[in-house]
Amino acid sequence: MAQKIARLHIAREPGHLYFVKDSAVFATPIKGGKGGRKKVGTFKHEHDPAYMYFLDADGDVARAMRGGRKKKAAKAPRAAKAVKAPKAAKKAAKKASKRAAKSTKDERARARATLNAVIRDMRGLNKRLR
Repeated sequence: MAQKIARLHIAREPGHLYFVKDSAVFATPIKGGKGGRKKVGTFKHEHDPAYMYFLDADGDVARAMRGGRKKKAAKAPRAAKAVKAPKAAKKAAKKASKRAAKSTKDERARARATLNAVIRDMRGLNKRLR
């Protein structure tokens, strides 16, 4: 929020830019018009570098805190990034992992089949023994 510093009630003219410098208000043409800056008003105030001074909508001098970002605390250095593997190597690794998964599935299926065969044989023996 801005604080009013001096009530000057300066009437703005179209085509002019107004700025505050060294306890004075200046007007200058916006687009390369003839003539340089001209002093429009003065005020007494000690300049504080933490604030930005400007001419507000009422034609008075106002100030607001400068809005720069606060610096963040320095982060710890990051570890070096791992180098990416080429696409062909990634593809080969993926294919190999699929093959390994498939072979374990096949081994499980074979084990199940042999187990089921053993169970069938045992049932058959039980029937014969009765």
